[in-house]
Amino acid sequence: MSEIVNSEHLRQQALELRLYGLQSHWSELTQEHHPLLSKLIRWELDERQQRSLERRIKNSAASDRVLKAKS
Repeated sequence: MSEIVNSEHLRQQALELRLYGLQSHWSELTQEHHPLLSKLIRWELDERQQRSLERRIKNSAASDRVLKAKS
């Protein structure tokens, strides 16, 4: 049962990440692919979180400059 849940969890993560090419070929994947797939999805999630953080910091710094210029 945990293998099915794991597979469905990975598939759901791929869908949430909008990895549509992966979704369209999902039936070609086997249990052997799951460790690598899990790692790739983790890398993608980590990278997206990092870019989001960097974007928020950049936007915050830009807002600070605008506020200081108005003062």
